[in-house]
Amino acid sequence: MNHLDGRYGYIKLMGAIRNNCSVYDYETDELQNTYDSIDEVIAGA
Repeated sequence: MNHLDGRYGYIKLMGAIRNNCSVYDYETDELQNTYDSIDEVIAGA
């Protein structure tokens, strides 16, 4: 995934399957945010 401000991140497959979408920084693997659903990730809530 890429953010409008130029950051890149990823979610782990098992997290997405469990509807616990934790977004990690692509370069540092640092947790950026946790969302309750993939819809929240897309909305950027």
